[in-house]
Amino acid sequence: MTYGDVAERGYDDVSQYLGDAMRRSPFPLLMVGGYYDLATPLLAGRHAITHAGAPLDRVRFRAYAAGHSILDETAVLEDFVADLRQMISAR
Repeated sequence: MTYGDVAERGYDDVSQYLGDAMRRSPFPLLMVGGYYDLATPLLAGRHAITHAGAPLDRVRFRAYAAGHSILDETAVLEDFVADLRQMISAR
């Protein structure tokens, strides 16, 4: 990826690197987002990782009733921590 590629698209897409890293390692991925996030649409991450060739059996997608900063709300933070603990303990 070059600066020209990024400038042409208007954003930096690192999903190919993430997909490559996941194919090389056994680690899982927890992708999170907020339903009310106007900066990063919820399904954009799912679309990117799906098309990056990542092994989807190790990817878990979670959406929370939050905006861009999902950890600002205590209830959402508690849900996120529970999801993260579950992912770690499942390994």
